[in-house]
Amino acid sequence: MSPASDLLHGEEETLVYADAGYQGIEKRDKMKGRGIGFRLAMRPGKRRVLSDTPEGRLDDLVETAKAHIRAKGEHPFRVIKQRFGFQKTRLRRMLSPRPQAERG
Repeated sequence: MSPASDLLHGEEETLVYADAGYQGIEKRDKMKGRGIGFRLAMRPGKRRVLSDTPEGRLDDLVETAKAHIRAKGEHPFRVIKQRFGFQKTRLRRMLSPRPQAERG
């Protein structure tokens, strides 16, 4: 269960943009009656199979617009997380498997 209800403080405007991991958030008991609209990203598999019709292209443009809006909030969080040391571990060097000497 995602901690979305704990992240929302109640003073949000009328829209919240979130990724596909928050599907169904508007149906949860804690979210009902708060007057918040959710613009959730479409699941990647569902977006991949959009038809090549005007409606499918429009849906793809809407998803792209949602991603652009969401990305504006993601960058500052990345910078803050890096500043406090919460970043993925990077490999210091690539370790390639070394062939062992043949024993004869």
